[in-house]
Amino acid sequence: MIENGRSREMGLFNLEDLRRRQFLARRPSVRWGRLLGTGLFFGILLGVAIGCLIAPASGRVTRSRVRRRVDDIKGNLRETASELESTGQDLLDEAEKQVRTVKKVVSKRFQKSDNEEDVKGTD
Repeated sequence: MIENGRSREMGLFNLEDLRRRQFLARRPSVRWGRLLGTGLFFGILLGVAIGCLIAPASGRVTRSRVRRRVDDIKGNLRETASELESTGQDLLDEAEKQVRTVKKVVSKRFQKSDNEEDVKGTD
């Protein structure tokens, strides 16, 4: 309400601002919880329907196939782990060999430079 060209004050806000901005909490127009629940329900329902239509065998047969496949994967993982272990050991051996070689070369160069300094020092 405007009186004499001024809005009436109410605490920190004036009444016109309260009416214009509508500071009171509003309910959201979409209820996200209900929407999420509905989506989950229909997603599960659709998954079960597709699973029933696609499943080519009974539960017992499917479980045995899955078990067999898991055993195959375990065997493949063991073989791969064994190969990685041997490859890693080969790489470690090669790295140790190269470190020894570099150590010998550096040691020889230091000895050579020490000998040259001794020769210069005696001159």
